[in-house]
Amino acid sequence: MSQDAIAAIVRESIIELNRQLPPESRLDPDAADVVLMGEGGGLDSLSLINLFVAVEERLEEQLDLSLSLVDASAEPEGAEAFHTLSGLIDWIVARG
Repeated sequence: MSQDAIAAIVRESIIELNRQLPPESRLDPDAADVVLMGEGGGLDSLSLINLFVAVEERLEEQLDLSLSLVDASAEPEGAEAFHTLSGLIDWIVARG
């Protein structure tokens, strides 16, 4: 599974999420260091769950990969990995 394919899926999901967010809360889908969760995170919990669900659905549809980002985010390892966009992508690639 290529990192580029995963990054494209995450980027598409952020673009979809941004359509639902006010301008001041939107994420830059091309900024690998954007903070998703934890200290400095720009998303509220509902937006974060919406992003994870959108990514999960695209992974299943496009790559036949079933992961639960919502469940993983509740674990210490997932919470640390999902702190930034690049961490989220790396975590998915490692399990793909």
